[in-house]
Amino acid sequence: MIDEPDVPGFKPVERWQLEYHRIRRLGGGDYWEGCRLEEEEARAKMTPYALGLADHRSLRDAIGQHSLRPPIGCPFAAGTRERAEYERGWNALPPVPEP
Repeated sequence: MIDEPDVPGFKPVERWQLEYHRIRRLGGGDYWEGCRLEEEEARAKMTPYALGLADHRSLRDAIGQHSLRPPIGCPFAAGTRERAEYERGWNALPPVPEP
């Protein structure tokens, strides 16, 4: 792999290895557990609106890639203010244009 010419000292393979080992350490030696924990941590920091927007975008990406991964359900109970904000975020994306 060729180094990025615009960034001195950038080595893609070394960066990838560092990131892989960081996530693996987070998961106690299990890379996929580390990914899950990292995603949980990121989701915990998001507002309900941002979470709804991110979940909707993730669902669209998964459909576009024909992913078999089940969609993440809304983590908030029906009738709560957080659920209303989540749904507002979910509905913030414009409809997908027909091909």
